Formats: sequence, C-alpha cells, structure tokens
Amino acid sequence: MTTYFFTKMLFVIMLILTFESHLLEAQKYEWIDKDFPESRVVGIYEIEGKVYAAVSNANELLISPGTNYHLVLYEFEFNKSGSPGFKLHEITSVYFPENFRTLSIEYIKETQVWIFVQSASVSPYTELYRVALFDNDLNFITSQSIETKGVPGIFQMDTYKGVTLILGSVILPNELFYLSYNHNNPHYLSPIQLKQSEPRETFFPTSMEIDHRTGNMLVFYYSGIEELDSNLHQVVNNYPFDIHTAVHGYAIQQGNYYYSHGTTRQSELSKFKFLVFQKYDTLFNTISADTFGMPGHDNYPFSTKSLDYRDQKFIIGGHLDGFASHPRLFESKKKFYLAKYDDEFQPIWYREYGGDKAYWLHGVHLLKNGGCLAYGFVTDSIDLMRSAYILYVNENGDTITPETIPYYLNLNSPGNELLQINNTQNRIVQIEIYDLNGRQLLKDNIPPGISNFDTMSWTAGIYPYLFFYDGFKIGSGKWVKVK
Repeated sequence: MTTYFFTKMLFVIMLILTFESHLLEAQKYEWIDKDFPESRVVGIYEIEGKVYAAVSNANELLISPGTNYHLVLYEFEFNKSGSPGFKLHEITSVYFPENFRTLSIEYIKETQVWIFVQSASVSPYTELYRVALFDNDLNFITSQSIETKGVPGIFQMDTYKGVTLILGSVILPNELFYLSYNHNNPHYLSPIQLKQSEPRETFFPTSMEIDHRTGNMLVFYYSGIEELDSNLHQVVNNYPFDIHTAVHGYAIQQGNYYYSHGTTRQSELSKFKFLVFQKYDTLFNTISADTFGMPGHDNYPFSTKSLDYRDQKFIIGGHLDGFASHPRLFESKKKFYLAKYDDEFQPIWYREYGGDKAYWLHGVHLLKNGGCLAYGFVTDSIDLMRSAYILYVNENGDTITPETIPYYLNLNSPGNELLQINNTQNRIVQIEIYDLNGRQLLKDNIPPGISNFDTMSWTAGIYPYLFFYDGFKIGSGKWVKVK
C-alpha cells in the first residue's frame, strides 16, 4: 500500500512537471532558444539599422567540463503590424579555441570590430582571461591575455571619444580588470591590467559607463557609486548612506544629472532589499527617487544592465525576487518588472511580467521605436537546463497588442461539482483544462461575467488550465476539485 501510494504520488508529480515544462514554450512576444542548451543572451546590438542578439553558452560561475563553448549571432525580424511579435534568424556562430567562454561582448562602430572578454579554466580557481578582437564576420584578429587566480565577476564596456574602456573584476582575490582600446590603432590591443583602485578598493563593480562630463569611469559597485580615472584612481566616491543605494545596480550620466537603479535595505537589520531608481545632481545629492519591490521579500535588479537611456527616456528592470529569498534563485519561478521614465523623472508606465517561469534577466535595451527588449535566460523546471530568453514589449510596455489585455479571471478553487469562472474584463477569452494524464477535458469561450461548468463527472484532483486571448496565452494555473 505504501509503495503504491508513493508510486502514485511520483506519477502525479511528474505529470505536473511535464505540464509546467510545456509552459516554457515561447509566446509571440518572447523568444526561448531551446535548441541551444545552457545558453544565455549576452547582449543586444544595433548595427546599421539592424538589431542583433549575441547568445552564448557561457556561465561565469559554473564551469561545465566537456562543454564546447561557442557564440551565436542572431538578427531580429520584427512584425510590421505594430504588434510586438518578432523572430530571430541565425547569422553566424563561432567556436573558440582553448574552450574560452564569453563573459562580455561589444560592437565598436567606429572601427567595425567586435571586442570580446573571455575566460578559460586553467585549474580550479585559476582562469586564463583574454580580450579578443573579431571582424564583422567574427573572424579572429588579435588578442591580449593574462592568467590569474580567482573567479570572474561582471565585465562592462563603454566607448567615448575614440576609446573603448573595459572594466571588470576578478573575485578571490579581489582585483580590477582594466583595458583601454584606442580606435586610432584598430587592430591593436594594449595589455590587460590587473590591480586595485586607490585610495580605496573597489569590490564587485556591476556597471561602468564613461562620464561624458569628466571622461572618467562612472562605476556602480558593492559599496556605492564612484568615478575612476585611467589609472584607477578613485576621483569621487559616494557611500551607500549618502546616496541610499549599494550592493548591485547600474549608474549612468546624462547631461548635468546622474541616475542609478540599484538596491536599498528594507530596514536597518533586514536582509531583504527594495529596488530604487534615483536622480542626482552633479554632487550626487538626490533630487528624485522611486522605490520598487515587495516588502518582506528580496528584490534584485537585472544582473548586468538594469538601466538604459534613449531619446530622453529611461527604462529600468528588476526581479521581484532575490538571493535572500531563494538561495536557488535561478531555478525559482519569479515575476519581474519594467518601468519607463522621461528625463524629468516623470513615470510613463510600470508593468510586471512573468511568474510562470524561472526567469533570470541580464539586461534591458531601448529600441528606436520606443519598444524595449529584456534579455537573459530561463531555467527548465525538469532538467534545470538554461535557455536564452528575450521579451519584447512595445512603447507602452504591452506584450500582446497596442492595447493592454489585463488578466482578471478568477476560478473558484478549490471547487466541488461546479467550476465557476468570473471574467471581469470586456473581452471573450478561451479556456483549456486538462487532467493530469494530459487529456483535454474542456475547451470553451469565456464571455464577460460569470460562467459555470458542470464537473460532476470529474474525479477529485488537480486540473491544469490555460487562458488564451487572440491566440496568445495570457494566464495559467491549476484548479483543484475536492470531491
């Protein structure tokens, strides 16, 4: 009896997981690269009017023995109808010798080259790092390399006045990784420098953009926001208690103002964090601030680029989940948000997405048409395989049509002989309900108002359901019948 019970429970659990795995199928407004195992989107790039995505199977902190690391470059094809649908077409792929995995990549328009930051495992806790130049077709040109102990942190690049700067970190020991690429000598790379900032150390930088007012590197790092010159001298340092943000985030300069999207403690003793978007004057006095996230729960920004700016508009992105809430963060289902502001710090919109998959977003990218791409990876709930992920929303933050479709459908769960659905939106939606054997029990339209369905012949148990509108999945869940 006991063996039968546990066998039955295992069978039910596997059926539920199989159904949830089905939910990893992409909708028309998103893309999941299920054909590229352990992949993630490294970045989004605009070149001569076209938009590209770089996808790699590199994982900074998890080295997979035997993995053949490579990178695939895709081109976007956006729908012409105004709906935020899109397709990706593979342009080229490149495999790297010595099993280098790609940590960061940027396209330099002035010299028409790709610049990569990569690392290869030499031995436990020892990495061979290299910066490499590739041409438009991703043919190798030249590189600089250096070997050191430690594991890679986050690497950022930015370009200003004919120079591209690279700043990253090597953790344990704590060192900064720095290289300056001069566009006047397009096929030459200067040596990589590994050293610390002075007079104070910089631990775990998460963003770097060049301050056009000063030419210095504006850096968001664990202990605040700073400016470093080309000798890694700390010209300016703003501590967390002065600017009310730290740990992880992104900082940029626009005109006579600075902006940051980062984290702040929910209380002095709390391990949980809110997310905060702030505007500062040139002395880093806070002018405006907005806070996001759920109280009593950890919140975390997109990991490598949670703030972007274009045409007097800002986009910010964060997870409504964080490491303090879930130690196995990458495998936990979570919601995330995007918010748009103008350069006067007036909010334009705020939207929440997800909740149905184990999302982990690396960055955001504002498009010329006002739309936005959020990118990273999702993790399958069964085999824990990671797959590159991209979400596309229009200029209003909508994912389906230019008119937002809210999800306001309530089921009486748990229920008995009657399944009741309250559709409070002024649209007809479709429902599909399945048993745990995958058999479809119900497929019908749900008009506005209350709809009732007879389930007397159904046995007590769990019944997964899906809601659709105009062919788009807008919701999912499980209805429970108790008797």
